[in-house]
Amino acid sequence: MISGADPRETTLRTLQTLVHQELNGIDDLEARRSDELRQRMHLAHAVIEHSPSDSPTHDAATGARQASEEQLEEVGRLAAARRQALVRALYDLEVLLTSNERGS
Repeated sequence: MISGADPRETTLRTLQTLVHQELNGIDDLEARRSDELRQRMHLAHAVIEHSPSDSPTHDAATGARQASEEQLEEVGRLAAARRQALVRALYDLEVLLTSNERGS
């Protein structure tokens, strides 16, 4: 810690940095997971197109595609909720930093 630095402000700034890093990580994680699910959907679609409609393979691929679509929607919803919570945390940290500066 810097000599003379306010430990509370240092802690709040550190938390602020960590929240920013977490926000960036959410975007990366969501993109990777979404790409994986889109690849699964693409493969399932290829199987569906090349298998008889009354075959177990066709049914399994249809189920897999539907499950991947649902998971893709869920990934988006969870990432959005997490982003919202982190943005709120950043706002709260900014309020605390401002009140800390006024109190100094």
